[in-house]
Amino acid sequence: MPDDTGGGIPQSPVGLVKTVTVRPRFSVVIPTMDNAASISRSVGGVLSQTLAAVEVVVVDAGSTDSTLDAVATIADARVRVFADAPSIPEARAIGFGEARGRWTTTIDATDEVAPSWLARLAKLLDRSGASFISCGGDQRFADLTEAPIAPVALPTLDGVTACLRSGSFTAPTRYFKALSPAELTDVVATGYALIEAVIAEGRECVSTPEALLRWNESPPVSVGESQDEQRLSWVMQALDALSRSPIPDSELLARWAAIGGEAAAHLGRRDEARKLYAIARDTLPDVPRYWFAWAGALMPFGHRSASAD
Repeated sequence: MPDDTGGGIPQSPVGLVKTVTVRPRFSVVIPTMDNAASISRSVGGVLSQTLAAVEVVVVDAGSTDSTLDAVATIADARVRVFADAPSIPEARAIGFGEARGRWTTTIDATDEVAPSWLARLAKLLDRSGASFISCGGDQRFADLTEAPIAPVALPTLDGVTACLRSGSFTAPTRYFKALSPAELTDVVATGYALIEAVIAEGRECVSTPEALLRWNESPPVSVGESQDEQRLSWVMQALDALSRSPIPDSELLARWAAIGGEAAAHLGRRDEARKLYAIARDTLPDVPRYWFAWAGALMPFGHRSASAD
């Protein structure tokens, strides 16, 4: 389950890896509408998976806030964004249709995933040979209390144990592409339809009680924040997700830290700017602009920005 590492600026880690673009094994579809306050953590968590062969398909259903700006701030080549879906169910349909991975799953824009989420599902897939895999997680409420949610026996599907919440199940992408509109009304309907399709082909459904993600009640909407305050918040969410990975991605870490450093410098929060620029500098010491930005943040006046290319 994702840990609370909490609100500070992470230290420059060791054991970094570089981003490698490969054909995705998993497609993670994120339908969203007005989730600027949380989507950075969700997308960042997927990009921080220990299993690198993943793509993120974000489909926006007409957000009126800065959701798409938040995604653009932290996105990389593994993220594809589609806008103007008429509704959340139709956003799911678009995302499933665009999925390019062998396997697909879908999370909400408020969900948090453990760094090992997809790797554990992949291991269970490989070991069992099943075509539907589900796991457990934790429900976090607005008062910060939590309740564990585990796979349970489904009363209308004899012998099948599963958890039918966002992100808790995966199946081959071809099953998702074949879903009807009625099977996309909510995640439970989608899960039932996938299980029925898998059983109809004589394939297995397997579950694990492992808690590999957290479902959060929607956070409050931030009101009156400046663009730089929003960018800093988005980057800190993404860095928090990345800090949980045992093999953090060096290019993502440096880029996100530099974006956050620039936003902090614009806000006059010089200590934060220096710390974030130092992370970028220490992570990719061969990139001159990160050194210049860090040095500029030490000067009594002004700063030198080093946002991503």
